[in-house]
Amino acid sequence: MRQHGAVALRLLIAAVALASASCATAPPTEAQRVRALESRVWSPYCPGRVLTDCSTRQSAELREEIARRVADGQTDAQVVAWLRSNYGDEVLAAPAPDRRGTLIWLVPLAVLGAGALLVGGVVRRWSGKAADTAPDAAAEPVPEEERDRWIARVRDEVAGDID
Repeated sequence: MRQHGAVALRLLIAAVALASASCATAPPTEAQRVRALESRVWSPYCPGRVLTDCSTRQSAELREEIARRVADGQTDAQVVAWLRSNYGDEVLAAPAPDRRGTLIWLVPLAVLGAGALLVGGVVRRWSGKAADTAPDAAAEPVPEEERDRWIARVRDEVAGDID
């Protein structure tokens, strides 16, 4: 019986190893790297478009330069550094992963958080005022004599309207 457990364990380990080996991804090809780099960069020649979507002659030349640099063995980081040095940080479709780039992401989040706090405070204040203006259930009742005077006055006014 012990032997069957050991065999089952070996089969399980082999299956896991085989599954993990088949899930391992191959490194991207040069063409895939070039395409990924082009999609991470705004085109300097087509405002508001990434380089892959721009069809001008200059953008085609820039795509060829990126492909040449990748073929020459430059890493993605080196190509991005070259693009930043030639076209500025504005060429990156996503903020750079440095202090300034992080700040670009954090400022809108801070503004959103401040707005949420402001709205929460306003809602809390409005709900507090509504509770303050609600009639108090523990208020003292009107004395009987005053209530009787009010009822008599209303009767007199209603009787005067009927006549």
